[in-house]
Amino acid sequence: MIPAGCRYLLLLTLLFLVLISPVFSQDLQQKITLKITDQSISDILKEITRLSQIDFSYNPSMLPVERHISVDATNKPVSAVLDEVLVPQGIDYVKVENHLVLKQHDQKGSEKMAVISATLSRFTLSGYLRDKNTGEALIGANIYVKGTTIGAMTNGYGFYSLTLGSGNYPMVFSFMGYKELMTDIYMNQNIRRSVDMEEDKLEIKEVEIVAADRESDITRAQMSEFRFSQKTLSQLPGFGGDLDILRALQAVPGIQTFGDGSALYYVRGGNSDQNLLLIDEVPVYNPSHLFGFFSAFSPDAINSVQIYKGDFPAKFGGRLSSVIDIKAREGNMKRFGFSGKIGPYASNITLEGPIVKNKGSFLISGRVSTLNWLNSLPTFNKSFDFQFFDLNAKLNFRLNDNNRFFFTFFTGRDVFSRYLSTEVNSMGINWNNLAGTLRWNHLFSNRIFNNTTLNYSRYNYSLNLPQEQNGYWNSTISNLTLKTDLAPKFDPFGAGGHIPPF
Repeated sequence: MIPAGCRYLLLLTLLFLVLISPVFSQDLQQKITLKITDQSISDILKEITRLSQIDFSYNPSMLPVERHISVDATNKPVSAVLDEVLVPQGIDYVKVENHLVLKQHDQKGSEKMAVISATLSRFTLSGYLRDKNTGEALIGANIYVKGTTIGAMTNGYGFYSLTLGSGNYPMVFSFMGYKELMTDIYMNQNIRRSVDMEEDKLEIKEVEIVAADRESDITRAQMSEFRFSQKTLSQLPGFGGDLDILRALQAVPGIQTFGDGSALYYVRGGNSDQNLLLIDEVPVYNPSHLFGFFSAFSPDAINSVQIYKGDFPAKFGGRLSSVIDIKAREGNMKRFGFSGKIGPYASNITLEGPIVKNKGSFLISGRVSTLNWLNSLPTFNKSFDFQFFDLNAKLNFRLNDNNRFFFTFFTGRDVFSRYLSTEVNSMGINWNNLAGTLRWNHLFSNRIFNNTTLNYSRYNYSLNLPQEQNGYWNSTISNLTLKTDLAPKFDPFGAGGHIPPF
């Protein structure tokens, strides 16, 4: 039997615990005004304690409490201020007696972040990611909130856009081959933040092969897709020591060559005419030189290559086998430069530089065959003429932050002739490509990206028959296209509140 004194003490203790809980909950609803610029989270927590008499318990070695942020809260409940300060930093809090215990948030914390951000004012972070040395757009770079699955990816012009709730966010900018950059961004208005990223030299000590997540094929937005940057392409095999774009693509599973020494390809059993090949959104009908031994694109003029082997986006129209989407380099916006090479099969030279520094640039890359030395061989006996050339040129000009213009030009020609004598050309084959595109990028807002394109493409094929037959055959195909694309950017807290896997 419990003594009467103990019973009274137990009842008083229970009554105290019942009463203290709503009192503490009321403390979280008391309103405070807090305006702090660039101070550590630990100092901000001390100021909240001073204003609200609420104590915090945490392990400073486990949480980023030394990170500097800014807070601007006027007459807001303590709970709202804590959500704005802690949740974007990956910190959650729970009530234990009359203390708030801070800890790293788990998956439920990520969901809480989404719910909280959806109730806050929403602002858009947008801008461009470029190479620090050249000003070249970085395609497919990542921007995300550290410790969460919230992020975005740059489009084909290096532009990104991400909508977040108000508060301070540790943003990470990353791209393979470049140094990762992390910065705290306080979202209290729409912010335009363009970043120049610096190349990173990686020393690889070991290679670890890990089985892919089985769910990756389900959650991936685009199936059968590969993307190669210029750095990756430079490490793939070529022909005769020279990098060849189309031959490098044959290292991708599902893409096969027509035969040894050929740059022509077929994908998953389809024919070559079932492949769509684009350079800066304009189609090229015959992307080869010398009957397929060389591709028609100078490797020095290529920025990136994106390959779709199936399940193509609808914007590419109808092709049965594959889509190869090539983006040409824009040229160095910071300084002039040139490169070149003399080889036994072809020689090339590339010039690039700023038109107006950090505003506009140009790139010109040309290649010409050096194969006529073969005529000195007894097998040919000066009876053949091999010639080909190609020229890539690109101009771009940044009018302002919302408007940018591009002009791309490509042409290439092949001539193959056989002579019965030094004066009579008995027969020959020649073909040429001509392609040009004029593009206008425009930002209607921080969340809507528009690209308007006017392009022209022509392919011409000619056959000279032997002189006694007095014949000539010519075939031409051409097209002129005008199109515009509107691309609303990713909002993780928009309709439905869906947060895709990053």
